[in-house]
Amino acid sequence: VAKPRGSDAGQRSGSCKDRNRRKESVMSTAATMRVLNVLRHWVSKHSQDFEQDQRLKNLTIEYLDDIIYSPNLLPAEHKAASQLLRLITKEDPESSKVDLDLLLAPPMFPSKESIETLSALEIAEQMTYLDHQIFVAIRSEEFLGQAWMKTDKATKAPHIILMTRRFNEVSQLVVSEIVRRSNINARINAIEKWAAVADISRCLHNFNGVLQVCAAFTNSSVFRLKKTWEKVSKTTKQTIEKL
Repeated sequence: VAKPRGSDAGQRSGSCKDRNRRKESVMSTAATMRVLNVLRHWVSKHSQDFEQDQRLKNLTIEYLDDIIYSPNLLPAEHKAASQLLRLITKEDPESSKVDLDLLLAPPMFPSKESIETLSALEIAEQMTYLDHQIFVAIRSEEFLGQAWMKTDKATKAPHIILMTRRFNEVSQLVVSEIVRRSNINARINAIEKWAAVADISRCLHNFNGVLQVCAAFTNSSVFRLKKTWEKVSKTTKQTIEKL
C-alpha cells in the first residue's frame, strides 16, 4: 500500500483545520446572535432592569463593546451589537426619574390655590399627571406572585402599594369635599364639579381618576345624601351614570 506523501498529508491536515475553524466560526456566530436577540428583547421589554441596576448596565455595555471591536465576528453581529449599545445608552428625556416622595409631599409654603379656586379641568389634569408618574414607576416584578398582598409588600411592590394608597386618599378627599359643606347648594356644586373632574379624566384616558371619584360617590356618607342628590341636575346624574 502506497503511503501518502508528506505534502499530501499536510494539505489534508490543513484542510481539516480550516473546516473545523469555519465550523467553530459558524457556531460562534449563531451563539452570539442568539445572545444578542435575547438582549434585544430584554432591553426593549424590560429597560427598567438596566435603569435600576447600574452594574448590570455596565456589564452589558462592556460585553457589547467586546463584540463591536472583535475582529473575528461578522458585520451583522457588529451591527446588531451597535444598535443594542445605542438603545441601552440613549437618554430618554420623557423617562427622566421623578422623586415621588417630593412630588406627593404637601407644599412647604401655603398655597393660595384650593379645590374651590381650581377649575375641574385643572384638577383632572393634575390628578392625571400624578397618577401617570406613579404608574410608570411600577416595575414589572411588582406583579409577580401577587407581591402587593404579601407581608413584605412594602419592599416587593412599593409602587403598587403607593398607587393603591393614593386611590383611597383621593377618594376620601372627594368624600370630604362633599360632606363638609353644610349648605345643600354647596354640596350640589361640589358633586357637579367632581362629576366634571371624572368626565374630563375619562377624556384624558385616566380611568383610575374616574374610579377614584366614582368610589367617592358610592361611599355611604355621600350616597345617603338623598335630599342633595334629588336636586343634582339631570345632566350631572346622566354623566355619573355613564361613568
